[in-house]
Amino acid sequence: MLESGSEYHKYLEMLHFNNVIGTSVNYPNFVRLAIEELVGSSLFKGLKNPKYYKEYEFYEETNEGVFRGVIDLLIIDDFKIIALDYKLKNIEDSAYKRQLLGYYNYLRTKTNKPVQLFLYSLTNRVLKEIVL
Repeated sequence: MLESGSEYHKYLEMLHFNNVIGTSVNYPNFVRLAIEELVGSSLFKGLKNPKYYKEYEFYEETNEGVFRGVIDLLIIDDFKIIALDYKLKNIEDSAYKRQLLGYYNYLRTKTNKPVQLFLYSLTNRVLKEIVL
């Protein structure tokens, strides 16, 4: 079976993060493994009363112009905000850091909570925090 970014995204959009096992039981094995690895990470284990927003779209006009984005997974818990962007394989491209910087600039104006940024390689199953 071909493992494509759009295929992963399709399943991740349908996933209920409050019931990962129940909603992913019929997913292809390669997708289920990527999800299990992600939700088993310390990032997810440390969450307090999380709320999950998939494909969170935002639009903001700034002095520099219009900034528009879609955050693959936005997590808001009692103490922090997490923006997580899925990538099929490579998470080392410098363009991704610029992309997450845009998310950060938007989110930090909306709350007093600290904002954390992450990239997740779906095929390599590697979670990487991006520190600005």
